Amino acid sequence: MFKSLIGKEISEEDANYASGLTAVCSIINGGKQFNSVPDEASLEFNVRPVPEYDNDFIESFFQNIINNVDSNKLSLDIPSNHRPVTSDKNSKLITTIKDVASNYVDKDDIFVSALVGATDASSFLGDNKDNVDLAIFGPGNPLMAHQIDEYIEKDMYLKYIDIFKEASIQYLKEKIRTMLSAALFACWQFFIVNFKLIEIAMNIV
Repeated sequence: MFKSLIGKEISEEDANYASGLTAVCSIINGGKQFNSVPDEASLEFNVRPVPEYDNDFIESFFQNIINNVDSNKLSLDIPSNHRPVTSDKNSKLITTIKDVASNYVDKDDIFVSALVGATDASSFLGDNKDNVDLAIFGPGNPLMAHQIDEYIEKDMYLKYIDIFKEASIQYLKEKIRTMLSAALFACWQFFIVNFKLIEIAMNIV
C-alpha cells in the first residue's frame, strides 16, 4: 500500500519499514492526586509489527526492558496478539472484488497489496491459513485511519455498499456453482464404482 501512496517503486523490505513498525502509547494511567507519587501506573501500547520485527520480537523487546529496569515491580500483559494472515492475491474473492469495484471507482484506487494493521481474521483462521478466502477491503483514505476527526466521504460510502452487495452475490454464485459441480462429480464417481462392483459380482456369479 505504501508504494502506491509515494508513487514510485521501492523494495519490499523498505516498504515494510515505511508502512510500519508502529508503536503508539495511546493510554497512560497513574496517580490519584497532584504532587504525590502514584502507587501504580500503566502504559498501553498499540503495536503494528512487520516481518522484520514480528510479534515475538515485540514481546521480547518489552520483556527485556522490564527485566533490565525492575522485573519485580513491572509486568507485561498482552490482551490481544494478532498474528499475520495471508491470502492468495489471485483468489476468486479478490478477483471478484477487483472486477466489481472497477465499475464504481477509479481502477487506480483498486490494488492488491500487503497491509500493516490488525484483523480479526487471524482469530478465525487459526493454524489453517487456507480454510477461508480473505480480503481486507473498504472505503476511506488509509492516511486518515485512526486520526482525530477521521471521516469518510458520503458518496464513497454509498458506492462501497453497492460494491459489497454485488461482489458478495457474484462470489457466492461462483462458490455454489463450484460446490455443485464437485458434488455431481463425486456422485458420478460413486455411480461408476458401484456399477463396476455390480458388473464384477455378476461375472463371478
